Amino acid sequence: MHVLTRAALAAWWMLAAASIHAAPLLAFSAPMSDVRWTLRSGPFECRLEQAIPDFGRVSLIQRGDGQLSFEILVRKGLYQGQAMSLKVRAAPWQPGQAVGHADLASDGGRDGDLVRFGESPARAVMLALRRGHFATLDYTIGDQARIRAEVSSLRFAEALGRLQKCAAGLKPARFADFEKTEVHFASGSAHLDARVKRRLTRLAEYLRLFGGQVQIVRTIGNTDNVGTAFANYGLGMRRAEAVAHYLKSQGVTQPIRIASQGEYRPLAANRTARGRALNRRVSVLLIR
Repeated sequence: MHVLTRAALAAWWMLAAASIHAAPLLAFSAPMSDVRWTLRSGPFECRLEQAIPDFGRVSLIQRGDGQLSFEILVRKGLYQGQAMSLKVRAAPWQPGQAVGHADLASDGGRDGDLVRFGESPARAVMLALRRGHFATLDYTIGDQARIRAEVSSLRFAEALGRLQKCAAGLKPARFADFEKTEVHFASGSAHLDARVKRRLTRLAEYLRLFGGQVQIVRTIGNTDNVGTAFANYGLGMRRAEAVAHYLKSQGVTQPIRIASQGEYRPLAANRTARGRALNRRVSVLLIR
């Protein structure tokens, strides 16, 4: 009897110690009245986003090539690169309902505060939400805290219809369409106007999504023949630098090599205003 008592006492102390040292659970979810699915469209993808208060946001992303992905952007300071598990559970109004394969993925690609899950987990999440289930995201920050964020399926059916309609209007991005991009400048200027920035933003978005095989980006500046050849070489270089700087500001990570051809590689004769306008350019070349 004395041995049993000591064993029971030891077990009690182990349980007590475990409960003392167990990391607390921090749970995040949007109140039912605040659940919203926001559609954001771009040239190459459509995103369906849900904000989770104090945690971050999740995005179901459909690309023009048909690829689906699921992304989680976590609030600064709440995520430190830990493995994140993606699961499905029954919604509060589905007590006891089976959800099939509940564990969808045990980890995703990580980039700072952003976690990405690929095609298979993303489609499983989409199917689960369409059935009314919830998705959960779980990870542990050492012994400090266990984190759980909940993705609600409220209003998802209508939102999914909007996502699919948006995706139907996307066109697949072809490398040939972006291999060479030309942008033009005002006389004597290296300033990027709104039209040029729109084209470069689109190019940067292409590189972010589809540029995995692009090894080098080259920006080559050109001018008309107004002014001296020496001055035009410098102007061409400033134009190439301005384009390279803007691409980097838009998240382009490939090495960018800049060059100037000054006035020596015209596309058209400089005798006319139209010809000079065509020659005031930067060519952006993608090299695989």
